Amino acid sequence: MADISEPKLMRAFALLEAAASNGARCPMNEPRGPVHKLALSKLARIGWIRIEVHPTNWRVVVILHGRHYGSRTAAPPFAESKPYLTIDENGSVYHTETARMHGQPMARNEFGKVTQRG
Repeated sequence: MADISEPKLMRAFALLEAAASNGARCPMNEPRGPVHKLALSKLARIGWIRIEVHPTNWRVVVILHGRHYGSRTAAPPFAESKPYLTIDENGSVYHTETARMHGQPMARNEFGKVTQRG
C-alpha cells in the first residue's frame, strides 16, 4: 500500500478533529474534498480514529486520540441508519445484515481478515 506523508496525515487529522468537535459532516476525500485519499485508512490503522460507513457511504468518524477523544462527526440524515462497515486499528468489520440490505460486497480488503457479524 502506498503511504502518506506526516504533514498530510496531520492536516487530515486536524480537519477530522474540527469536524467532530463541531458535529459537522466528515470531510470528503480528494478530489471532491480536502482530505488526502489515504489519510482516513492510515489514521484508523494507527488507532487515532474509527470509521463507521453507513448506506450511501456516509462516514461517521470517531476521534480516538487527543483532546477531542470521543467526538464524532455528524450522523447520517436518514433515520436509524446502522453502519455496514467499521474500520479501526483491528481492521475492517463488515456487518453482514446491514451490508446485505445495501448490496455492499463481503470481501477482504487492504486491512486483512474481514470479520463478519450478522
